[in-house]
Amino acid sequence: MEIYLYRASRFYQARTVGRFHGTKHGPRPRTSIKTESRAGAFKAAKEWYNGLLLEQSKGGPTANRSPDFKNVVDELFKTDQGRVERREFSQSTLDNNISIFNTTLSVH
Repeated sequence: MEIYLYRASRFYQARTVGRFHGTKHGPRPRTSIKTESRAGAFKAAKEWYNGLLLEQSKGGPTANRSPDFKNVVDELFKTDQGRVERREFSQSTLDNNISIFNTTLSVH
């Protein structure tokens, strides 16, 4: 955990050094400590960090997890299939996009 000041703010900020998957705060949580005191910022940051650890130990909320790349691509291709059916673009365009994904972008 780090605490720091932005030039544009008089309040201390805190952020984690590691990643916190499964928390509502994203992969690298950060927050405003909302204090001008360095000593107060350390104390508040420790409490905030302990709350993150507790949330992570309980599994954290799953609804806010970032979707993996494959799931996003699958949804994109479903949407594009609908566009083909509405004749917004051709089946060959969709097939080409799928081919590009399968040969150059997919993670094996």
